Amino acid sequence: MAKKNQQVTLIRNSKDAPGASNLNIIADGSVIEGTFSTSSDTRLGGRIEGDIRVDGLLLITESGVVTGSVRADNANIAGTVNGEISIVKKALLTSSANIKGHI
Repeated sequence: MAKKNQQVTLIRNSKDAPGASNLNIIADGSVIEGTFSTSSDTRLGGRIEGDIRVDGLLLITESGVVTGSVRADNANIAGTVNGEISIVKKALLTSSANIKGHI
């Protein structure tokens, strides 16, 4: 409990917490149809049938599949992408990555 005249800061969401970051998780078995766009890091284990844009890190796990264009600041790809890939800064493709399109 705060003492009299002591300043108390309430953290209303995890974005305000020191060192916290937002992470979108699209789990294995999930399917998104249409365009997915976010300014938060994203871990894709499911499937996106459409374009994806991530202003941050995009991590596509071995079970992750994108059928459409991919645009991200940074990407680690271990899954499947069927479409164009545009990475602004750094891309890492693992040996399990399956790319059908231009990078």
